[in-house]
Amino acid sequence: MLAISERNVERVKELLETGADANYYDDGVFNNPDIQPSTPLKSVIFYISDALLNDEDLQNHYDIAEMLLKAGANTEAAMELAEIRYGKYDPSASSSPFTDILHLVAQTS
Repeated sequence: MLAISERNVERVKELLETGADANYYDDGVFNNPDIQPSTPLKSVIFYISDALLNDEDLQNHYDIAEMLLKAGANTEAAMELAEIRYGKYDPSASSSPFTDILHLVAQTS
């Protein structure tokens, strides 16, 4: 999860290649895990709202989401968190580094 928060694409790739669980669930840290980054893909959805991220940072999150999805990450909880944080998903939303991540996750679900 730290590698995701740091947008470390290579570290996430390494972890997945060595057997890290794309659906790892952290149930011991948060009071309300439904609205917190309790899985790797939910972490991506959670962190993309950081106002200090630039387009390169968002591209790293996109790349991480893509790797997680290829590794079998469950999209349901991530999309639920996206709806809580950003409103109902709009498949016709214009492409941007931010919305491209949402489109990727939604289209994989």
